[in-house]
Amino acid sequence: MVEESENMKPIDIKKDRFPFCIVWTPLPCISWFLPFIGHVGIAYSNGVIRDFAGPYYVSEDNLAFGKTTRYLQLDPTNISGKQWDTAVKEASDEYNGRMHNLCCDNCHSHVAMAMNLMEYKGKSNWNMGVGKDALSRSNGLAGIIGYMMVGYPFSINLLELGCLYYGIYRLGLAANTFNQKHEVPYDRQMERTRLRELVKRGSYNGYDLAHYEAQVRGMKNVVYGGAVLAAGCNATVAGLGVFNVWLYYWIYTTLKRKSWINTQIGAFVGAIPPLMGYLTNTGGEFVNNFWIVPTGLLFFWQFPHFYGLAVERNPEYHRAGYKMLGITGRWDQVWSIGSILCFALLTWFAHEELSKNHKIQSCGESENSTFWLRYMPLVAIAMGGSIMAYYQAQWSLGINSIAAARKLFWSSTGFITILGSDSY
Repeated sequence: MVEESENMKPIDIKKDRFPFCIVWTPLPCISWFLPFIGHVGIAYSNGVIRDFAGPYYVSEDNLAFGKTTRYLQLDPTNISGKQWDTAVKEASDEYNGRMHNLCCDNCHSHVAMAMNLMEYKGKSNWNMGVGKDALSRSNGLAGIIGYMMVGYPFSINLLELGCLYYGIYRLGLAANTFNQKHEVPYDRQMERTRLRELVKRGSYNGYDLAHYEAQVRGMKNVVYGGAVLAAGCNATVAGLGVFNVWLYYWIYTTLKRKSWINTQIGAFVGAIPPLMGYLTNTGGEFVNNFWIVPTGLLFFWQFPHFYGLAVERNPEYHRAGYKMLGITGRWDQVWSIGSILCFALLTWFAHEELSKNHKIQSCGESENSTFWLRYMPLVAIAMGGSIMAYYQAQWSLGINSIAAARKLFWSSTGFITILGSDSY
């Protein structure tokens, strides 16, 4: 370690050499509007960059999306685990075998794994791996979609919206922490989950971490998340959020090894954040039937999204003892097809509700009712559903089925991202 530090090579921007650095570059379009979002990588001691650039691919010395625009050089004397280069290589080898997931397992996760392996500054929980930080943030964004889709014009309360996002995020961390605490012995059997924090540390300190530290961390997040929602939104939203933690941990997690219906329960869990967003905007009341649109959309969206992803992972689920629909036959495709068809019904229902509620007065001061506010999310639903239906048809007909299922997963990810943007 000391030798690495003493022989540290200088940063050479012209040659793209960034020894012991985390590097960043903007993502086209996305970073223009959300400048805090970008693509990251981590460099070896000789400055060569490794970055998780796409499904089953970690590039070397060729940073995806362009040259480095920002970098942070770390101190190699602060690592107490594996050697720097060893940690970067092992993390890269691991991610060379992983599907890229825009929200849950991405370039940031790759860098975090390297830092966890080297135990930078004595920590092995970079990226808040126990709480699935990215997934918890996605839940918060789902809440925002529900807040924006209430069927009539309104004024945005930024404080209320911030409390909604942060409260859902905290409760998501709690639910995922409890879930991972429960599944340590099963996660060890799956390639995708064998390097989770509780699994790695559980091999020698399992009881202390998995049954105490993680439990306390989860309970703190329940308290923080519930309090923020109660104070910044309303009691109905706070109660619904805490109930969702219970539903995810006690029902969904338990059913994963008992029945394939666990995925359907998980879809209910995923559909509750947009309902919380709707109720935040309306003061905790069901003022119309438009809540069915964002809630139903997030419920049905999860089946093609998950089943498309699970095609390649079903053998792992089977080995770990999980009961998944795709293991027993083609019923996963039935659910996926039915869910995509439900998008059409939701689009029709939303149009009818918007026409019915045309004269409803806004909750806030603004009464601007534009085509964009009313109908662009519906256009996104129709277009996204059509693209997903195309890849679903290829999967069902056996036309390059594995690749088609993967594209179905990616198209569903892009669809929900665009929908969230249109909801603004």
